[in-house]
Amino acid sequence: MRLQLTYFTEPTCGTKFYRRHGRRIQKEYPSLRRVIELIKKNEKITVENLMYGLLMNSANDAAFSFTALASPKDTKKVMPFINLMNKKALELGLHDTRFSSVTGLEDDGNYSTAYDVSLLIETVYKNPQINIYVDKPRYSFKSDEPVVQHNLSNTNKLFEVLQGILASKTGYTDGAGQSLGMVYKLTGGQKIIVVVLGSDDRFKDAQTLIDWTQKAYKF
Repeated sequence: MRLQLTYFTEPTCGTKFYRRHGRRIQKEYPSLRRVIELIKKNEKITVENLMYGLLMNSANDAAFSFTALASPKDTKKVMPFINLMNKKALELGLHDTRFSSVTGLEDDGNYSTAYDVSLLIETVYKNPQINIYVDKPRYSFKSDEPVVQHNLSNTNKLFEVLQGILASKTGYTDGAGQSLGMVYKLTGGQKIIVVVLGSDDRFKDAQTLIDWTQKAYKF
């Protein structure tokens, strides 16, 4: 089990969030085995709500829908989007991270490190256009054409027991185990970044790190 905890620092780089307001994306990809589905057949959802499904609820069909933005002439091609993912990773200083698929579920070519995850979650927290999707326990919306009610719950169960979560993202594959990246505000107001990789119980491990930091450090 690999654990990392780092102190929150001022960001060294920013990121631009590419979003086309009002654009509708229709589901065009078959669902993958063992993935969380957000989109119903023929449903149209705004980009904003796709982001909530992707980042809060880990809906991988939402990730596939975003590939249409990178390849509008051939929406079934995913490599242009993956190339953009890797380009952005390098811009953010994630030199030990590589993406080879849209969701990270299809092959073994996706990898990262605890340090790179900490840089990424720090960047997300500092970007208000993105952080709104990862800083709350629940979110509800209705799609149109057809009208479908969606009630999303954050995959980070620590939202139910901790008050100081400012940003978070979970992950899981059979090979990588449970993972979690989180920005957390301590009782004294200090912000830390907690990263848990390769865990059998990511929420317990993260809470152990937070509790230890509260007891071991005086700020």
